[in-house]
Amino acid sequence: MRNPDKKVVFFAIGFETTAPANAMLVWRAQKEGLKNVSILVSHVLVPPSIAAILQSPQNRVQGFLGPGHVCAIMGYREYEPMSSRFKVPIVITGFEPLDILQGTLMTIRQLETGRAEVENQYSRILDREGNRPAQKLVSSVFEIADRKWRGVGSIPKSGYKLRWEFREHDAEKLFEVKEIDTHEPDICISGTDFKRHQETARLPGLWYSLYSAAAAGSDHGVVGRCMCRLLCVRQASRR
Repeated sequence: MRNPDKKVVFFAIGFETTAPANAMLVWRAQKEGLKNVSILVSHVLVPPSIAAILQSPQNRVQGFLGPGHVCAIMGYREYEPMSSRFKVPIVITGFEPLDILQGTLMTIRQLETGRAEVENQYSRILDREGNRPAQKLVSSVFEIADRKWRGVGSIPKSGYKLRWEFREHDAEKLFEVKEIDTHEPDICISGTDFKRHQETARLPGLWYSLYSAAAAGSDHGVVGRCMCRLLCVRQASRR
């Protein structure tokens, strides 16, 4: 509103967690008639990615710690059919150290007793239904679409795009954004690691480089999803 002559584009990224805030931005922009505000949508969804992993012939995953932040918005009903179909435990877990430990313990107990169901470790924050008003807002602004994942390629119905009625705020249409093909560096193993075709724990060179970069306070030479790991390692090293 302060800069009506400027075109403002917001890069809307993240899982379902950040979708409500971005949906609200578009909804408010339309309601207030802000023609110069648009978003470039790159939201991805967790359940289709888990399904893609489980359907892979090379899959070795036996259980999941489900995303507590995502389920705080969406609930965990979507995970129940997958757990039942693929016979894998899915434990919705928080992010504190004790949350991770308890979620891991709950997953192991399911495996040891031959169970495969969805459990909620993060019950102090979320329930099965999630945040209904947020879900309603998201579904009114976004619709399901295919989405490309780093190192993996396109996963059907694994992301969001703006609905047609919000096209005036869709940067992809306004600026005629063409299909984007990303080219990962040869040393980036995000795709194979995502699908568990390769055990990163068996790649000491990778972890050595991460810890060395964290200790030196440098991001040099760290690419792809390894950058996220570097940030985690750096944060842990400061505690």
